Amino acid sequence: MNPYLYQSEEREPDVERLLLSETLFHCANGYLGVRGNLEEGVPEGQKTIRGMYINGFYELISMNQAEKLHGLIEEKQTMLNIADTQSIRLELNREAFSLWRGKVHQHTRTLDMQQGLTRREILWESPAGENWKICFTRMASFVRKELFLIRCEITPLDADGTVIVRSDHVGEVRNFCDPSDPRVAGETAQYLTVSEAVIQGETSRITAVTSRSGLAVTSAVHNCMEGTERREFDRGSNTVRETLERTVKKGETAVLYKYTVLCDSIRCENCSQQAEQTMEELLRVPPENLYQEQREYLDRFWNDSALTICGDDALQQAVCFNLYELLQSASGDPYGNIAAKGLSGEGYEGHYFWDTEMYMQPFFALNARESARNLIRFRYRTL
Repeated sequence: MNPYLYQSEEREPDVERLLLSETLFHCANGYLGVRGNLEEGVPEGQKTIRGMYINGFYELISMNQAEKLHGLIEEKQTMLNIADTQSIRLELNREAFSLWRGKVHQHTRTLDMQQGLTRREILWESPAGENWKICFTRMASFVRKELFLIRCEITPLDADGTVIVRSDHVGEVRNFCDPSDPRVAGETAQYLTVSEAVIQGETSRITAVTSRSGLAVTSAVHNCMEGTERREFDRGSNTVRETLERTVKKGETAVLYKYTVLCDSIRCENCSQQAEQTMEELLRVPPENLYQEQREYLDRFWNDSALTICGDDALQQAVCFNLYELLQSASGDPYGNIAAKGLSGEGYEGHYFWDTEMYMQPFFALNARESARNLIRFRYRTL
């Protein structure tokens, strides 16, 4: 058993399992976090918590009290769902790919804690009876903190095929709410308003601003698919959709890279300009180099931090998972801390508690001293 590899077989779509997997297979690097949502989406009415987050990027909101008494707060902060760049909808020989259509012969999800990746591998039979292999690989880079990268591989197994990719970039999103769950907001709200949606060359850029505090966040998206025969952009006021099409021979694999860069005004003077510049720099680096950087970073992390437990494989894997979660959750700068659910979701509205100092600070003091310093700097700056 490889303790750094966690896998789950999810052939039949299941509501509770879907929500759990969105958390277990999220991608984060201390700066940004992306829930492990299905790229192709879910049917209308299906419960899902679709989210992307930035550590420390919060909005001020009212805290209504039943009575106005001395010392009761009237204002709080909440973690923001900042954009949706996960969406990749596939049309394979004119059939829309979905786990709820056709037949799913295999659907394996993997968290690879040595490579710093999550994967979904699907063997799908379309309603027309054609078999396809589809693989989504995700990475939130520990080396280039602004980068979230999806690689999508599509292979026709029976005959030549036409692949149409619709890649969405949505800037107007809402936070999740559930009145029955005390850990999240009980009312739906939209805290961000899109101020700019542009297409520059083959990169889309959307900037949104918070309604009360005036903070800004920019998401930039660039899609690359070798052999593309048709490429179109459709821009709305707060959404950009790019459509790419190509023909693929039987057994050949079409590969799409979807780059997302996130920048915020807490850390950048001009987050739109910074996102543009960062994307240009990233596109000059071969994708394989980005994956190699990630592996080398984690080689150093595990060399410094790994704890070996003999005779209990399940406990060994659990410890590896928790160490990896600490790495994913801790801000790499003094502008964030460690939220109650890390960067995996909006539980407890992303609030930071003293659990950081009591339970997590010792790990960083022993294994990652710069992270320990930044966690303390955050408290100092806040107080």
